[in-house]
Amino acid sequence: MAAYVKLLQLQRDLYNLPRGPERFQHYLDTLVKDDDLALPLAAMNPMAKEHIPARLDELIVLGADSIAADATAEATQRLNTTNDYRVTLVLVDDVAGGWTDRQSIEIRQYTAQPDAELKRGWRSVLLWATDPPTPDAIRSAVLTTLCRTEHLAQHPTPTTLREYLSWVGTERAFATPEPASVDTAELEYTRVVLESQLESTDFPTIFTSLYGDTHARRLGYPPLGLSDYAGCILAHHDALSSTHAGK
Repeated sequence: MAAYVKLLQLQRDLYNLPRGPERFQHYLDTLVKDDDLALPLAAMNPMAKEHIPARLDELIVLGADSIAADATAEATQRLNTTNDYRVTLVLVDDVAGGWTDRQSIEIRQYTAQPDAELKRGWRSVLLWATDPPTPDAIRSAVLTTLCRTEHLAQHPTPTTLREYLSWVGTERAFATPEPASVDTAELEYTRVVLESQLESTDFPTIFTSLYGDTHARRLGYPPLGLSDYAGCILAHHDALSSTHAGK
């Protein structure tokens, strides 16, 4: 069974040390024990500037740990989770993190096999520094991550765009079962563009299809004429439509 572990305050305490070698060494000592990963904090930026401790303060005041613990319990029940692992929130610096690219990290979570973190009994739920912290956003992040974790345990990793869209739609519908307002014409345009790409296994094509041209250009991938997160939005819409049609 998945159980939540509070690590936000531990992350916040790291930034009480001045930026420099002492802070970085303290981070390494916290992360690694006996030459192995002790805590799933590899995604955080130990040398972050003031915006990260400020965001952690917001999350702590909001009660993010309690929200995440409730969401973990909810996901465990809804997914009928039998695997034992610990869940925690990790704040990721996508503002000035240097090596951090949000969309690249997100898409790698579908293919991280074998999963070193999960083998050590952990599943980190990533929160992004650019996102204002809200209870709904925290709950959605937990539900999305745990749905993906269970799916990975039961299915082969996706290889084609069609399979990626199915996974994205499933987890987004699990986390957000109420349809958002969408531009119908934009959805149909996205559907037409992706129709000829559904069996593609080309990573740049899959990336651009999911996240759109703006993020693709940043990484040097060919554009497809898609808006931000176009494929993800379409996948979510289609998964919700399929669910509602089956009721």
